[in-house]
Amino acid sequence: QRAKEIAKRDELTELYNDRFLHSSLSKIIDEAVEDGSECGIIFLDLDHFKEVNDTHGHLVGSQLLTEIGATLKQIIPGEGLAARYGGDEFVIALPGAGRQETYWVAETIRQNIADRAFVVNADPDSSQGGMTLSIEGVVTCSIGIATLQSDIMPELSAENGDSRKAKDQLIRKADTCMYAAKELGRNQTVPYWELAHRLAAGIE
Repeated sequence: QRAKEIAKRDELTELYNDRFLHSSLSKIIDEAVEDGSECGIIFLDLDHFKEVNDTHGHLVGSQLLTEIGATLKQIIPGEGLAARYGGDEFVIALPGAGRQETYWVAETIRQNIADRAFVVNADPDSSQGGMTLSIEGVVTCSIGIATLQSDIMPELSAENGDSRKAKDQLIRKADTCMYAAKELGRNQTVPYWELAHRLAAGIE
């Protein structure tokens, strides 16, 4: 049982790994498509993570990712599923969450990461024992969000889309919004419904 649980987890953050995320999300979407319930997706990418790695080294970068994982676990609601998607990217699935709740969770995560001091411990490179390393005001995150019934299913219905297409579209659209957040200046949440409105209106 323990081996099965370990196989589901990312070793560094102790969040779920991307393989378990995809299999679980497939089940969640299957059920949501069948009964018409909502599901929100949050796609998160850290800002300035490479800068931390380059300045302080990979051990500090790894510690930062571990603390990001702990932060996400504290915030995610009981039914939510948080996974490290790869590198410094994370995906959170929120079964039953519509636009308002998904946005609220995303903004809570964003604000917590922006306001927190990470890796507060003795600096191994310092000759003074009292010196500490505190990464604060550097690491933020860019977030994209989308919801199943409001953002994905209306477009798929016309194509007679199945639940697998719905899952892929949900992740892809949240990912697209995350990149939009980066381009708009980072440290913000971009919902798909707002991005779609901007694109429809011809606003870059």
